Amino acid sequence: LILSIRSFNFRVFDLLESAFLSNEFLCQLEQCQIDDMIKAMQPVDFEPNSWIIREGDNGNQLFVLSDGKVQVTKDSRFIRIM
Repeated sequence: LILSIRSFNFRVFDLLESAFLSNEFLCQLEQCQIDDMIKAMQPVDFEPNSWIIREGDNGNQLFVLSDGKVQVTKDSRFIRIM
């Protein structure tokens, strides 16, 4: 979503920061931690109908949907489209 100093986009940074601060978990981070996380983000594209993350997988990434839609399931049951 961002990130080399050359391509740094303050509008995107502000949008992400606002989203982090409105999240119950992420808002507890210190501002420098939020800044570092946002600066480390990179764009990732997924093909239609591909898995982004599967229930039960160990996760070490944070995904922010900037374009498109995703289907959310739990126990193989449809939950919603985001």
